[in-house]
Amino acid sequence: MRGIITGKRIAAWLLTLVLTLGMLAGCGGRDDAGAGTEGGGTDSAAGDETAQGEAQGTAMGRYVEKETDLGGNTLTDWNGRVFQMADGSLLLSDNSGFVLRSRDNGASWSREELPWLTKMKEDNKYIYTMAFGSDQTAAVIWTEPEEGTEDSGGGVQMKMDFQITLVKPDNTEIPVVMKLEAEDVMPNSVSFSEQGRIIVSTIGSNLYEVTTDGSMEKFLYIDDGGPSLVRFHGNIMIMDGWGWDEPLLYDMEEKSYIEDEVLAEFVKENYDGRECNPGDSYELFLVSGDDDSIYLAGQTGVYRHVLGGTVMEQVMDGSLSILGNPTCKVMDMLVADNNEFVMLFAGEKMARFVYDPNVPSRPDEKLTVWSLEDEAVLRQAISEYQKSNPAVYVEYEIGLEGNSMTREDAIKNLNTRTMAGKGPDVFVLDNMPMDSYIEKGILLDMAPLLDGMSGEEAVFPNVVDAFRKDGHVYTVPCEMQLPYVLGRNSDINKMTDMSTVADVMEDMRENNQGADLLRVSSPKGMMRVFSMASVPAWQTEEGTLDKETVSDFLTQAKRMYDVQMGRWTVSLRRRFGSGRARRRFIRNT
Repeated sequence: MRGIITGKRIAAWLLTLVLTLGMLAGCGGRDDAGAGTEGGGTDSAAGDETAQGEAQGTAMGRYVEKETDLGGNTLTDWNGRVFQMADGSLLLSDNSGFVLRSRDNGASWSREELPWLTKMKEDNKYIYTMAFGSDQTAAVIWTEPEEGTEDSGGGVQMKMDFQITLVKPDNTEIPVVMKLEAEDVMPNSVSFSEQGRIIVSTIGSNLYEVTTDGSMEKFLYIDDGGPSLVRFHGNIMIMDGWGWDEPLLYDMEEKSYIEDEVLAEFVKENYDGRECNPGDSYELFLVSGDDDSIYLAGQTGVYRHVLGGTVMEQVMDGSLSILGNPTCKVMDMLVADNNEFVMLFAGEKMARFVYDPNVPSRPDEKLTVWSLEDEAVLRQAISEYQKSNPAVYVEYEIGLEGNSMTREDAIKNLNTRTMAGKGPDVFVLDNMPMDSYIEKGILLDMAPLLDGMSGEEAVFPNVVDAFRKDGHVYTVPCEMQLPYVLGRNSDINKMTDMSTVADVMEDMRENNQGADLLRVSSPKGMMRVFSMASVPAWQTEEGTLDKETVSDFLTQAKRMYDVQMGRWTVSLRRRFGSGRARRRFIRNT
């Protein structure tokens, strides 16, 4: 069955930062800020530099990102995990069916040959996720493909009958006797505590404990939905979930919850409304650290907190690391020896952070970037620029941060600073009086630098020329969206406007009751995708709103949404029945 797929190709430039990079090459540029001796050691020259920096009043020392060698292996962007072994080595599991080991604190990795894993792959088992205890006991959640479902592209449909197998260090396999309640649907993740206890979470609200003989019993019911993240700190189980006000701390020995007001308030203030996508990524990740503390990692950085203590100590500034990039959300994390951090990110990337005492805690050179609202593409560009230019600190200011002022107040404040010579070095002009800034000569002419770019650095000349005035270019887009429709020629040839797109979808639905036609399943998503090509028609030649055109857009978007959602209703009812189980599945996915 084939359907319509809509999408967009984003050219995420932040050309103003790229241009600034060229202008600051003399004072910033790329350097090896993290090239000091690892593990905290320094040579005499580095020690002299540190002493000199401290004598001049510059605070020294911060975490820097180090390269990791994955041995030519490509990570899967789903359910990657890292584990600390009793012998000091690290294991990295990838649900595509391989395991890597590191014996140098995450600097380099090589394939670990596991006979049981090889056999599972040969037996055509699909590994949903796996976890390791410190003695290398493994717990694997797996399933098998439905017979006869392979398509021409090699894809198959998997059974929803997920199983769990324990594998001891001597390769002995022990099947787990599944005892899930109906509303839990399927096992979602499995984790080992520091004492070797095996806890399984589900799509529902129940947690289960599995013993080494393969038996399973319900361990804990969570009142407020299902936990998406489960980690351990001694006897304490750390949990976080989608839509939760705060993480939960549960004493597994005392069988009672632990209150930590400082932790709860910090999360509410900094990570309210956070997303927790099990197996994929977390906007806030919590993990055990040393004997008495846990670590929290997110876009603002890494924080250390002693449970029951009064302080949230920032140990790594997110704005000076890849954590500040909104596209790099944490998939898994552990605290390795010497308080180094090993992190897996969504996007098939691993990072390793090592403390270097010879690097200024904050670079002396500062570049200020301003935007009216918080822009994800801007944060992404800043993160990339910061990584390439560790000697320059990029400070990001948001005019409407915290909704403390109106748009007019924010612009007035910016204008006052700018006219006094205290404005930002770079600012985004979305919803700003761009023509006024050009007339007042505030903006830099970027034409000479843009026209001098070539090869992969070159930008689309037709886009640049659209903003060229009298040979000058004062502003260019940071983002481009190019809508497209993918499907059969016979279907696409019928599509000339939104009405005919809806007609084709209705015809498709008659013959494909269970198909996902559009890959978009929310009202806002439907309107967002099709508005890219429709907005130009919403304005009359006189510059007023064309109400009839907008009304037709909403009507056709509603038609397409209704047709698309017919697929979800059929599929979910067939797979999960109705009622509470289906609602939990929708919420957790």
